[in-house]
Amino acid sequence: MIMRKMIPFLMFFLLISGCTPLKQDTLIKWVVSDNMFMNSNEKIEYGKPIKNQYVDAYNQTLKEKGYAFQIEVVYYDSSKYDQSVSHEDLIKEIERDFPDADVVNFYMSAIDHYEVLDEYFKSSLGEKLRSEIPENVLQYNKINGSIYGIEKNTFKYATSAYSFLPEYYNRHKQEIEKYKDDPILLLKKLSVYKDWNTKEILTYPQGFNLYTLLEQQYQSIQLDEDDSGLFIRRSDKKIVSIFDDPQIKDTILLLAKLGQQNAYGGQLSSTDLNTISQERKFSMITIPYEYPEELYEKYKSDDERILIRYGREKLLQSAKLSILKTSKNKQEAFESIALMNTDRECANAMIYGESIKDSNEIICCETSMPGGNWNSYGNYLIANQTENEPNNKKELAFEYANRVDISKQISPYFQFQDKKDTVEQLIEIYTSQISNICINEKGEDENSIKKQLDKLESQFKQFKLDELISFFQNQIDSRN
Repeated sequence: MIMRKMIPFLMFFLLISGCTPLKQDTLIKWVVSDNMFMNSNEKIEYGKPIKNQYVDAYNQTLKEKGYAFQIEVVYYDSSKYDQSVSHEDLIKEIERDFPDADVVNFYMSAIDHYEVLDEYFKSSLGEKLRSEIPENVLQYNKINGSIYGIEKNTFKYATSAYSFLPEYYNRHKQEIEKYKDDPILLLKKLSVYKDWNTKEILTYPQGFNLYTLLEQQYQSIQLDEDDSGLFIRRSDKKIVSIFDDPQIKDTILLLAKLGQQNAYGGQLSSTDLNTISQERKFSMITIPYEYPEELYEKYKSDDERILIRYGREKLLQSAKLSILKTSKNKQEAFESIALMNTDRECANAMIYGESIKDSNEIICCETSMPGGNWNSYGNYLIANQTENEPNNKKELAFEYANRVDISKQISPYFQFQDKKDTVEQLIEIYTSQISNICINEKGEDENSIKKQLDKLESQFKQFKLDELISFFQNQIDSRN
């Protein structure tokens, strides 16, 4: 009772003394996928605020720097959302279940739920954020000329690559060096030899990814991260399905033929396959992206495999964070994303789990790969250098990213809300079959594979593909 009577007196005293009562920090709620901090060991309880060293360090750094907000990170259960559930429905569920949510993952199908960030980028903090992102990367990630999300800032330049066992490379060095810039033709040449066995197979299942092999001539259209069976032909920027272009179909048949020849170990015992996998006895692996050699000058590896880079220069994409239109704290939400990309100590907190005051401190991180920590947020380019990284990682990242000709880099973003039901059904049918056809684990002959493709094609035709292709083609044409 005495304390209750004292409260008005204390408030009056604070006011007449020129002080204002302390304002409680604004809580910015991030509701994100449960793979945000893959290198953290915290116990995951979906729908409840997580506790780990990264979030704690970031909040402590914000407090030390005088910011009047903290972040609260909540995971949603990503396993609940399979290919039959659109990501727009996921965002709607987040808005329903977490009405105070501010920051979420970006998904193209949910674009109408996100705040456009163009005006935020005009603020002093926004200008600083813009300066930390290579111009090519910023432009490539715009959608209809606007910014809807902020990517994790890492090394974004890459080419494709092969990884060979030395003995296999030496056996076929002439063919590899002659045909390395055409992975499909190279595979055709190498498939003739069939020189793999129970101790060494050509590659692991899905080691020859259809989209990686076709990547020099075609760009796969992914809709909310799922493959659709539609491709953009790079030569003329025309959209085709896997059944419209003979080269795509021939590549599928080539992969299935290799499966029939046991190139992926499909007919081996699980024991033999596990042994090969543990010893990495894969003769050849295609790698979708590989950083330039300059980035690895300090990295020590025991891997004796031979790496050969090839192909077109490209910009990679990483996870984006967006602000919900329904957020009641949009400015602070923007700051919560921007600061970990513009302030070195904030970036360190999110990447290393501590703010690290000394900018010259080298982080002991023997197992880290150069190129960026993809498992968490925070600007890798301004964070303290690890012992495996070059001294000029930021300069290298900008130099390489800005030399990519983005006029030849087709934007991966397509709006498909008007065709959502059709697209979801198409993706479900395509993804449930194409991988099994390519791997051909049962070793079926070409006639059997062609029958499976014919069945898939007949299923495709029910979707009025001409209308769907025209719908996406108009979006590409309008960008030119």
